[in-house]
Amino acid sequence: MNIIKIIIMKKEEFKIIVEEKIGNNYLSESGAVLYSSLKTTEYNSGPTGRLYFMGTNPGGNPQSMKDSTINKHLEELNDNFNEYINGIWNREKGQSPLQLHIKELFDVLHLDLENTFSTNLIFKRSSTIRMLNDKEFKDWADMCWDFHLNFFIELDTKIIITNGIGIKSTFMYIKNKQMVTNLDYLNSGYSNWRIGKFDVTIQNKNMRVIGLPHLSYYSIKNKIEQQNWISVNIGNFLNKII
Repeated sequence: MNIIKIIIMKKEEFKIIVEEKIGNNYLSESGAVLYSSLKTTEYNSGPTGRLYFMGTNPGGNPQSMKDSTINKHLEELNDNFNEYINGIWNREKGQSPLQLHIKELFDVLHLDLENTFSTNLIFKRSSTIRMLNDKEFKDWADMCWDFHLNFFIELDTKIIITNGIGIKSTFMYIKNKQMVTNLDYLNSGYSNWRIGKFDVTIQNKNMRVIGLPHLSYYSIKNKIEQQNWISVNIGNFLNKII
């Protein structure tokens, strides 16, 4: 079987999973599912394969991007495109503040962004997360959660890194859904913003969630204490469970 046929088959299999988890009715919404390339949907036994990077939801104006539907996104997935590395977001390729800060984070932690499964808690697009009211946020998060549960198992996820730590964030959604009470925080090195972590059991799997302030505004660069804290909390947890 040639490479093109393999990629098409992977794309079709991935689309089927999305359809099963959120339903066909929502594929016409402006949004996206996968920010990493299609190759990250396959099990990777290395350390990068244990990571799962999650934002909250795709950004951009859903009115001006109404043709950028979830369905179109699924049709365009391939093995080479990563939104954080290759995406053009009102700047040159990969040069928006969010893209640069995410690449900085992975670089200073010696992690491989290109081969890390990257997605969002919610697949529906909004210009800011505040544009989703509380009910809409919860309904979409609950609906997409089954998708994430599937890939936590498929990829043997151990560490979830979240972009955002506020009230409407992946970090707080998981914390509240799993009724986590034991959280650990460190000052982010900027203002009164914090980095946080907690351990959680999801579908009988022990996992660690590490949350950062939204990387559109926060940079880990030159914050040695924070870099070390995150690295230690990733490394110690992986060593403990492997």
